Amino acid sequence: MQVIVPCHILQSNNDLAVPVVVSDYLHHALGGPTVVEILQSEGHLPQLSSPEVVIPVLKRHLAVTRSIQVQ
Repeated sequence: MQVIVPCHILQSNNDLAVPVVVSDYLHHALGGPTVVEILQSEGHLPQLSSPEVVIPVLKRHLAVTRSIQVQ
């Protein structure tokens, strides 16, 4: 199955649970429009440990995807 909606994959640069190679795998395996962004944050849950890094990325992604119509 291929994902058809835009996906923005957020990855901490220092995540001991999920290495960066996993985000690269997802980027290729999803098959749809994806972007990988490596965040300058620590840990597996950057939305909790570094919300000041994650929130601007989410806002930018939402602003871009609002103009894209899903078929």
